[in-house]
Amino acid sequence: MLAWYGMPLAVRSSVGGSRTSELADGIKTETFVEAMRPGAILRVGT
Repeated sequence: MLAWYGMPLAVRSSVGGSRTSELADGIKTETFVEAMRPGAILRVGT
């Protein structure tokens, strides 16, 4: 991504009560509802 955009892409993800997306100080914060969480088979390190 660094080569494509010329800067690192900082994204912070979390689970919350509603789906939101914010951009502040170059950091994108994505909040997803629990139902959008992928199944355990897709998680790394579990």
